[in-house]
Amino acid sequence: MTFEIHQRPVAYDFGSYPLAIHVLELYKHGYQVPRHWHNELEFLTPISGEVQVTVGTEAICLTRNHGVLINAGRVHSLTAEPGSDGRLLAIQLNPDLLLNGAEPQLALRLSDVADDFLLLDSQKSWQDAVLKQLSRLGNYYRFGGADPLTVYMEALAVTARCLQHVQLSGAGSGSNRLQFIQMRSYIEENYSKELSVSTIARRGGVGRSSCFALFATFASQTPSEYVQSCRMRHAQTLLAASDLEVAEIGTRCGYKTASYFSMQFKKQNGCTPRDYRQSVRTISD
Repeated sequence: MTFEIHQRPVAYDFGSYPLAIHVLELYKHGYQVPRHWHNELEFLTPISGEVQVTVGTEAICLTRNHGVLINAGRVHSLTAEPGSDGRLLAIQLNPDLLLNGAEPQLALRLSDVADDFLLLDSQKSWQDAVLKQLSRLGNYYRFGGADPLTVYMEALAVTARCLQHVQLSGAGSGSNRLQFIQMRSYIEENYSKELSVSTIARRGGVGRSSCFALFATFASQTPSEYVQSCRMRHAQTLLAASDLEVAEIGTRCGYKTASYFSMQFKKQNGCTPRDYRQSVRTISD
């Protein structure tokens, strides 16, 4: 038996900031959220009941006073016992701001060579402080009391604190990981420009063949495929969170013409940019 894995767009709900906070009541979803992934980091902490979170192949049972931070781009699913009162606070944050200008070690913790998740337990003092901060962010969503910028900055701060404790787990030497993340960071900062493999390789201090090998090891993609996925990810974010014209979004994301952008978008996502924007906003409604 096979199961499809979908990218689930995140509808941001704090002004123009790439942040979403909501209460997920699993009974409204048939007590399960199928396997999916998104580019955002995600905090999950139970409000009531017991919820099983599966990240990759690892199952985690979450109860009150516990939580989990799921790293960006990881496949995960949620289930609760039918008839139970499984409710979760979900906080999703786009990591791009943390990547821009980040120290290599922090950026590594957001990459494919880092652990898929970080467990949070109130029995540990620093994690208890994090869980209380997450609860406060949830209260901002439910009851107000802070402007969007304040909420976003607090969410960034608690995320940065947790990322320091995410462990590196991928294959390859430390120097290889650093070379990869330098090239990855260069792409993230310059995806709107024309990027050649040679230019990307130079940013990591390696040759073309080593550049291809490092992207195959750490991203399971060629450098050019990574550039395209980066552009597409940013395009999806702009379509969901802004009212910019499709042609303008294509230009900002490195596509020379609106028609080429639309063609590539449909090839990657199975729908046009306009249809994607409509579907995301329908979900948020």
